[in-house]
Amino acid sequence: MTQFIIFIGWTGILMIEGFCIATLIARITDFKQRLALALPCAALSNVLILFLNTVIHVPLKPAVLLLEHTLVVITIFFAQKNVRLILVQPCKESTTMNTKIVRSFCRTILLISLLFSFSHAVLLPSYQIDSFTNWTMRSKISFYDHSIAFDTDESRGMAKPQYPILVHSLQIIVNEGNREWNDHSANAILWLLTLSSFTALFLLLQRLRGTDVSLLAVTLLISTPLLGFHLAVQYGDIHLVTMLLLSLAALLLWLEEKNMSWLSLSALFVTASVWTKSEGLIVGLLPWLCLIALLCRTSNKITVVSWHLAILSLSFLWPLFLIIRGLGLTPHETDFHIAFHPEGFLQALSGLFAAGSFGVTWFCLACAMLLLTILAYRKDPRVDQTMLLTSLWGLAALVIVLFTYLFTPNVAFLLSGQSYYRPLMIPVSMLILSCFASWKLDLHKYK
Repeated sequence: MTQFIIFIGWTGILMIEGFCIATLIARITDFKQRLALALPCAALSNVLILFLNTVIHVPLKPAVLLLEHTLVVITIFFAQKNVRLILVQPCKESTTMNTKIVRSFCRTILLISLLFSFSHAVLLPSYQIDSFTNWTMRSKISFYDHSIAFDTDESRGMAKPQYPILVHSLQIIVNEGNREWNDHSANAILWLLTLSSFTALFLLLQRLRGTDVSLLAVTLLISTPLLGFHLAVQYGDIHLVTMLLLSLAALLLWLEEKNMSWLSLSALFVTASVWTKSEGLIVGLLPWLCLIALLCRTSNKITVVSWHLAILSLSFLWPLFLIIRGLGLTPHETDFHIAFHPEGFLQALSGLFAAGSFGVTWFCLACAMLLLTILAYRKDPRVDQTMLLTSLWGLAALVIVLFTYLFTPNVAFLLSGQSYYRPLMIPVSMLILSCFASWKLDLHKYK
């Protein structure tokens, strides 16, 4: 019971903190949207607090962390009190897909996914091999050390100390106050982060394209075989995917509503992706910076440069810290040995179109992207050409993943089937979101 109370208490503090951050950054009046965005936003503020403690060698203890979070909440609360919230009318609901059958079908799939993920992620203890070496194990060791662990060997069972600490920070914070490590609390907070992230994604896409489009898009994302499985696994991959999806969704709303607050929110989540997993630097931050430069090519150059510098400064804190400590930016020292490995080419294609990890997703995506591109070229009013440009982010992520496994020694993991498929969740999910955002179903609204 004590462990449950501690978990609820810390979760409540994080929700309040994140709610204030969402109000301050996004400046939206919709209560549900701010509530759904609360935990993803708090995940970034929490990791920055624990990172600061790590840098200045402050022990991670309940009283210290409670004081720090309380000060952050008070500061942000008074800061957002003076923020003028902008009321923007949501997009008119389309009627093209408004059928009870479609909604019932989607809700059934989402309910099954919810029950499956909850039972495996929350009720069962950690059971995946990576949890015992990379994720939960590092959090557990750091909890007992009262500081983030950077073991250079595996004598205590922990590997890859250079992994970013957003996931670890959440698992640690909800255990502060417990005498012993609680595995269920550590997994439950990550499950709540996933749940709130997809809820926020649904609400943001609903604001953009209506309920039916949003419901179908989120259902297709969650029902992608490998991504659906990772709802229960709670590795860093699923949180990297959700942070990037939220960043892209906020970017789409910025293009639609011309409200700079959405760009701020997009920047916040792309920064969070860098703190979530090392891949966030190359498939998240760098493509985002390039895309913003492309979309803002007619805007004030000073504004564009200032945005880039602000996000770069916050995102590069962790890589810079690793370099100072003498740790590599990637888990393997040979990751930067560039050479083409033709032996992995057929296996890479098979992973996209023949393996069961994605089902028919890549076939459908290829057809959808081709159709949208042709219609956009013909200036068809059913396609939003600006929204379609955001698919460049997903395509860039796909190219980066293929390059990683065909031009570096990571080809060994491709051939053995270990880790090639997980990074592909990023481009597949982002392309699905871009396709739904680019297609206009409610035509009379655009006349």
